[in-house]
Amino acid sequence: MARHTAALVAEFRGRAAEALDLSAAAESSPTFTYTRRLHIYEASYLLLFCAWENFLEQSLVRFLCGYRNTGGAYARVGGAAHFPSVAAAYAHLLGGKPYLLWHGAQETIDRSNLHLTGGPHAAVVGSALSDLRSFAAIRNHVAHRTENTRSKFDDASRALIGHVVKAGRAGRLLRTQTTLPATGVQCTWLDRINADLGNYAQQIAG
Repeated sequence: MARHTAALVAEFRGRAAEALDLSAAAESSPTFTYTRRLHIYEASYLLLFCAWENFLEQSLVRFLCGYRNTGGAYARVGGAAHFPSVAAAYAHLLGGKPYLLWHGAQETIDRSNLHLTGGPHAAVVGSALSDLRSFAAIRNHVAHRTENTRSKFDDASRALIGHVVKAGRAGRLLRTQTTLPATGVQCTWLDRINADLGNYAQQIAG
């Protein structure tokens, strides 16, 4: 019986919903100050992006085992057999390293091309490369807050909302109002990034 990756999309959406519950709770609480709301938005975003990184890793590992999405299964580069277990595929993917980083969009593309022929990670991430680089810049600035991450965050702000945000606070960007392109519904940028990542996950593993 064929094994499918669709459950990974559902898992990602569930973890993302839990992350956004934090920001929703902060907005609805009369005791939360403006600054505390910014902190909560940033924490929500880190949880969301961690879920995205985990999805990328887990889905690529399973494609190496011959799991299928709606487009079918994907051959390993060089025509090698699919791995018999997730553990074996993961060990191969690690290549002796203790862990892999997944926030870099180009690195994800390169990793997919190294291991899979025509893999969906390379196609989907490549089609959204500019936005995913901006999303990663937000992630890095929340996590590290250095001069270098601030510069890249400012670039991401210009790309997404057309200007830099006061004091380089990621929470301000994430609370900025925008619309969902597919529906025109008004939302925050945190909501929109969540929707975008969910769509990318569906394209990769749905």
